Amino acid sequence: MNIYVYAMKMEKEGENYYRELEAKVKNPGLKKILNFLANQEVKHYNVLAEMSKENPTPTMAEEALLNDVKTVFSGFKENTDVADFETDEVAFYEKARDLEKAAFDFYTQKAEQTMIDTHKEIFLRIAGEEKQHIDIMEALIDFTASPEKWIEDAEWNNIGEEY
Repeated sequence: MNIYVYAMKMEKEGENYYRELEAKVKNPGLKKILNFLANQEVKHYNVLAEMSKENPTPTMAEEALLNDVKTVFSGFKENTDVADFETDEVAFYEKARDLEKAAFDFYTQKAEQTMIDTHKEIFLRIAGEEKQHIDIMEALIDFTASPEKWIEDAEWNNIGEEY
């Protein structure tokens, strides 16, 4: 299996997992965040599909994912009904985080291995977005485990600071 087919499969699995989680959670803000993440996986898939063509001219649009996620998180502060979580929700986010870490490692490695500059650049950009997803999952794990403390401390303000 070539790297593009493998990467596309990985992105499709990520999209499906986020859509599955979105269907399971009750909180509308969390549903929105999971939808944002699923849509980013679709974007990655489409870029990789373009890269797999014989004469690719891949481009990757910038997105404001972190701003969108922070807007949702800031809405939690006004919503007093955010602490209604299922008992296994943390485990779902931990699995998503682990999948994102594997994707980050994969794209970082492929960026080092490719000799095509445009592909290297895109692999690194996708790796950067996967890192953002890891940060978002860490925030969701912390939030779900202790929502009142998390909202009070405004931990979400630091998501993606290195970008």
